[in-house]
Amino acid sequence: MRRAGQLTPKQLPAQEFAMLMSNAGAYPSTRAVAFELVQEKLDAYKGQGMTPVDGWLIGTSAGLCSPEDRARVEAAYRPKLASLAGGAQALAESLESIDQCVALTAAQKSKTEAWLARTWGRASGPVPR
Repeated sequence: MRRAGQLTPKQLPAQEFAMLMSNAGAYPSTRAVAFELVQEKLDAYKGQGMTPVDGWLIGTSAGLCSPEDRARVEAAYRPKLASLAGGAQALAESLESIDQCVALTAAQKSKTEAWLARTWGRASGPVPR
């Protein structure tokens, strides 16, 4: 994953970079790295590909799930929207997805903690095996 960040657009074409970041954004263990790499490389890939990948790259942040993540995503992309093909729609969709995840997490937290307390005798921590 980090190796992708070292490659230039000539070495890793726009469509391939966008697919790699999209896949990485789908997994909790790689979402933060994908967000960082897209921020670093967005200007280099902007407007490239048979279909510009700008909006697709912004969309990789849709899997993030905290108010802090939302603020980081908005701060990273809002100032660049005018120069990104499909950027406004992709940012709106990503922020909506983050908002929904934050709301769902908050709504389910007490239920999850109650179930863990009943099932495992505690409300947090790793599940015993």
